[in-house]
Amino acid sequence: MSEQKMDTNEPETQAAAETPPLAGPGQGLHERQVERFVQTMESGVIAALDRFGFGAFHSLSTEEKLLRREEMGIPCGDAGDHYNLGLAHAGKGDYAKAIACWEQALKTEPGMTEALFNIALANERLGNLQGARTHYRRYIKEIDDPEEVQRIEDHLSAIGK
Repeated sequence: MSEQKMDTNEPETQAAAETPPLAGPGQGLHERQVERFVQTMESGVIAALDRFGFGAFHSLSTEEKLLRREEMGIPCGDAGDHYNLGLAHAGKGDYAKAIACWEQALKTEPGMTEALFNIALANERLGNLQGARTHYRRYIKEIDDPEEVQRIEDHLSAIGK
C-alpha cells in the first residue's frame, strides 16, 4: 500500500482552494437539515430538538445558539456568552437588549473594554447621547492606546462633551 503525501512546498490554503466541492445527492444535506431545524424551532424548540436532536442545534452559529438558548431560558455561561449574545441582539437592531447583555458581561468581567465601547455605541444609536458619553469616557479610562483615546475624544467632541 503506497502512502500519498501532500507537497510540503504548496501552501495549505491553495490546496484547500483547489479541492473540488462535494458532489452528488449528499451535497448540502447538512445545511438543509440545519435550515429545517431552524424552521421547526419557530414552532417550538422542544419539537425541533425531538425531531433533529442536539447535533443540528450545535451546528448553528454562536449568535444563533445564544439567541435560542435565551428563548429556552438557559442562562449564559460566562462574560463571553453575554458579550456574544449582545452582538446577536445588536445585529438584529435590538440595542436595548444588547446593552443589557453587555452590562451583564461587565459584571462578570469588569475589564471587558469591548463591552464598554459597544454600550457607548448602542446608546448613541438609540439617541441616548448622555449614556453614550458616559460609556465612552469609561472606555478611554480603561484603554492604553493613545491613538484610540484620541479618536474617542474627537468623537466625544463631535457628539458634544
